[in-house]
Amino acid sequence: MLIILGSIFFLLSHIVSVTFYINDQIQKKRIFAFNVSQAINALDFTLSPYDITHPAGNNWLLFSPAIRINQAITYTLYTDINQDPLTVISTERRPANLYAAINVPIFPGDRILLNGKEIDLSEKVAYQPYHTLQLIKSTTIELDQGQETIQYSSSQPNVGLALLEKGILIRAKDYIGFPLQTNLSEIEKLGYYPASPYTIEIDGKTIQIMAAAKTTGAALANAGFSLHGLDYSIPSADQPLPASGKISVIRVNEEIYIKQTKIPYESTFVANPEVELDQREITQAGQYGLLAARERIRYENGVEVARNTEEEWTAAEPVNQEISYGQKVVIRTVSTPQGELEYWRSVSVYATAYSPCRSAADRCYFGTSFGLPVKQGVIGVTRAWYYDMAGQSVYVPGYGAAVIADIGAGIAGKHWIDLGYTDEEFEQYAIGVWPQTVTLYFLTPVPEVIPWILP
Repeated sequence: MLIILGSIFFLLSHIVSVTFYINDQIQKKRIFAFNVSQAINALDFTLSPYDITHPAGNNWLLFSPAIRINQAITYTLYTDINQDPLTVISTERRPANLYAAINVPIFPGDRILLNGKEIDLSEKVAYQPYHTLQLIKSTTIELDQGQETIQYSSSQPNVGLALLEKGILIRAKDYIGFPLQTNLSEIEKLGYYPASPYTIEIDGKTIQIMAAAKTTGAALANAGFSLHGLDYSIPSADQPLPASGKISVIRVNEEIYIKQTKIPYESTFVANPEVELDQREITQAGQYGLLAARERIRYENGVEVARNTEEEWTAAEPVNQEISYGQKVVIRTVSTPQGELEYWRSVSVYATAYSPCRSAADRCYFGTSFGLPVKQGVIGVTRAWYYDMAGQSVYVPGYGAAVIADIGAGIAGKHWIDLGYTDEEFEQYAIGVWPQTVTLYFLTPVPEVIPWILP
């Protein structure tokens, strides 16, 4: 019995509470085990050959109630973007020590990416079976800041990020010598010159800029403005930036303009006795001539400042127009309420009416230029017609037979007649009838003097 009781006590003494530190994670468990290895096996936990336990597996558990387990991690180590990576299995948690183990030192300015994310060099990585580490080596450059030049190391990929890492905030118009996206490994010296304020008068606007340049032209270019062709600036592009801080840009363009001016042609009239009166025929079409002149026009800021005629020549001579007009008089008849009347000419006219006190004059005129009284049966025509037609007999449909006996002002652009009435006749016959367009018939006999071309 004593032996049995002793055995039970011995076994019970090996049921212990163990604290496991697995990859810095704490786990407590009561287990039956004699040594560390048996305790770890009780966790249903398989160690790899690269894992490390403390204390060792053969230590008695009664003397080691705390067990530390550091599992190994498979690392893919990149030392250079142009080289294949190395695979390292290790329980080391500090990336700097891993790289030191493969003889790759880490210098100030270098960066390490853990699974693509930058980490602090002093940071320990958390456990997971696989990690990718990438070492980005720094580049040392000379940073010229105008008043001083310093050595600066950075592992940033380009100029912009390297300057930002240095705490330099680049403004849009600061001068840095290279585009911000330039690979840092491609340069040895970098200049940084902060911009100063300037005023630019350009394209009708006044623009405030920040510029860092040695010449006016460079400042304009740095501000995104350029001089093209005949453009110029004040001061000129090759001069230093002005102490006044004011730059003017004059936009200049020239146009070569071919000015064309028509040379009018003349019309000549040729009588044709075989063609009926008032009929015309263009026997030779007129053509305008062309006078050409080459002009050079200079504009500054959109305003014309000079215009010079460089050459002038006759590009085409005018060709006169020849018009054949008829002189053949043909007697015809027209049916009227008074019977058939013979006429030798008919003309479409615009007919108005007047009376002694309705002639648009300042008083009443009862007589005509021909000496007849103003009444129905006398008509007025323009002065150009009157001297060749005074006294001729005519017929006006809706009015009747009449004689040309008076002069009126006429209506521009129309053949015109004015139908005479007494004041009483005007009230009775003219109102509501005239004006209108009618055909004017010139009655026989044919006069000795005929205006072949009606003005």
